[in-house]
Amino acid sequence: MSRTREEAMLRFLATLEIARRELTVLEYSHAKLFSQTMDADRVRRLTDDMPDAETLEAFVSRFGRFQDTVGDKLLARALAMLLETPRSLIDNLSRAEQLGWIADAESWIKARELRNRLIHEYMTDADRFAADIRAAGGFMGMFRESYAAFLAVAEERFGVAEQMLATALSPASRPETAHPKPIQGDVGNQRR
Repeated sequence: MSRTREEAMLRFLATLEIARRELTVLEYSHAKLFSQTMDADRVRRLTDDMPDAETLEAFVSRFGRFQDTVGDKLLARALAMLLETPRSLIDNLSRAEQLGWIADAESWIKARELRNRLIHEYMTDADRFAADIRAAGGFMGMFRESYAAFLAVAEERFGVAEQMLATALSPASRPETAHPKPIQGDVGNQRR
């Protein structure tokens, strides 16, 4: 394996490990948030129920963070491993759908739009906000399936199973390069 491909593989595996951790805490927040009915009355009570407000905020934050990691970083790095030049998010999602890494690019775009609404229109309309939170909860299956597809890439291409991710990334298993150069088109390394 060339140095460039090895660096691309390590970036992909490192980002996959981050996605694994983020999905774990997102699932925790999802379970905690949806242990009670999510409706407009609950949203209205959030200003008087700080623990529940923190639970909601953790879910929204983790919902967005997982999408950023997978959509902006993991996907671009997976494409770089194939020696493809990552492009815009929409183009990358379309390519991921073609490769079978995600089931439906349009659903990922809808999740992204929902993420933006949850962040920028926070609780201005209790009914709509509650509906958006319920919709966000509905994307958990898609997130799990997408993570599993990327994990399958790691297993099939590199023989790295989920329980081996952290080990594969330990300093003892890395090549001599201390700081690999950014991969052209790697969205995760571009300034915003």
